[in-house]
Amino acid sequence: MILAAVAVYLSVASTYVENGEVNADEGFYAYASYAAMHGQIPYRDFAFTQMPLLPYLQGPIMSVVGFGIRQQRWINLGFSVLAVTIGMALWYRSRLHPLACGALLLVWCLCRPVVYYDTVGKTYAVSMLLLLAAGGCLSLTISPRLKLCLLSLFGVLVVGCRLTTAPSILILWLGLVVMHRKELSWVSLIGVPLLFTLILLGPFFYFSPSSFIFWNWSYHLQSVYEAHRWWILSKSFKMAPGVALLGLVGIGLLVAKRGTAGVAGGCLFLAGIIGWLFNVGSPGIYAEYGVPYLTLILVGSGLLLSQTSWSAIKLAAVCVGALALTPAGSTDEQIIGNKYLDLLDHTAAYIQSCTKPGDVVLTSMPEVALAANRPIFPGLEMGKFGLTAEMDDGAAEAKRIITFEQLISAVDHQSAPVIVLSNFHRWNFSWSVPSLKIFTTDFYQRFSKTLFQHYDCVGKNRYFLIFRVHDPNIKPIPLDIKDM
Repeated sequence: MILAAVAVYLSVASTYVENGEVNADEGFYAYASYAAMHGQIPYRDFAFTQMPLLPYLQGPIMSVVGFGIRQQRWINLGFSVLAVTIGMALWYRSRLHPLACGALLLVWCLCRPVVYYDTVGKTYAVSMLLLLAAGGCLSLTISPRLKLCLLSLFGVLVVGCRLTTAPSILILWLGLVVMHRKELSWVSLIGVPLLFTLILLGPFFYFSPSSFIFWNWSYHLQSVYEAHRWWILSKSFKMAPGVALLGLVGIGLLVAKRGTAGVAGGCLFLAGIIGWLFNVGSPGIYAEYGVPYLTLILVGSGLLLSQTSWSAIKLAAVCVGALALTPAGSTDEQIIGNKYLDLLDHTAAYIQSCTKPGDVVLTSMPEVALAANRPIFPGLEMGKFGLTAEMDDGAAEAKRIITFEQLISAVDHQSAPVIVLSNFHRWNFSWSVPSLKIFTTDFYQRFSKTLFQHYDCVGKNRYFLIFRVHDPNIKPIPLDIKDM
């Protein structure tokens, strides 16, 4: 059953590896892994807007298979396959009816936005995997002490990749407390997670305390847009309507059982519900923030359904009902692109042909420099997220980003032989860290005018614009400054 489930998931999800539309974040995640594997430390040596552990989880794999967006997507697909394996194993152990297992698996595989976000290079896939691994520990028939150690390890790892998973891990930890409060002392229950936290996250705080706090806390508080919580929450329901139905059924089962439901399944389900509502409803920014928790709800609801006395027919009706709603899952974003990875490769090949190995690339898309095996302009390791008009030079240097004036100066002095921009206007240094407020047209056009004074557009495709220093021997591509 598990092998069949993996085969089904792979047949669906592999489509998104090669054809998934580009995401704004995946370039700097890939570059962060490259930097970490080459001796640099997040916050101290390069800017990074998440907790520090993701580069150290996917980085060693990239050291073998190569650094890049394509490799990162295949790694995320691998994380997702492991999550499917854990989910199927938990359902099998709970003796969930095979028909229900199959229907829930299809809900998982056919919810297009969820599969897409679990494939592109973000923190969602590894967070989903580690959350399921942490929740699965509650079902293991092992000693309470070992269970505490495993839950603490997976819990700290997932929080070390995405801070906002902490409420879900707290629910799972409380479940462990309920299950083993007689066998484990409070010293162990609190001390073991704290020890793992100090070992895995303490060094990054030690190396750069102020930057650690800024990128993981202050930055996100300052970059929150005006919240539209109920609207965003409703969008998240529309994104995964089948899982939302299973969530309602699971809540009904918990209320009906009134504490007699299995602790492991109930905690996994509640961790998903609370994580979903907290991450989507609290900031009110993006519906996609709920993605890592949807599979917790899916797997947890299956565990709750396995404990019911319903007939196979009623059980199948619930699962098939969720399955019927799943194709309605939608997102405002386009999730199937037009050969983004191929065009990235072509752009990188051109850069290699016209630059020397030590030449820096000034770009809003870090994946371009990574694919071309060229160093990125210092301070732009996060590309479009590495620019500020709200800090002076010293403050920006401390945060390992550059100021708008430094960007203008670099272009004016032709500090990079090649500049690569996105063909999407809003991805070209058009907002300022940490507020992420959009520059005014007059302010932004200073960059465009300076660029056109010293560089020519020599390459253009659906995703990228390539500029080189003026060369009378190269015929430029006509490009209106308004397009910038």
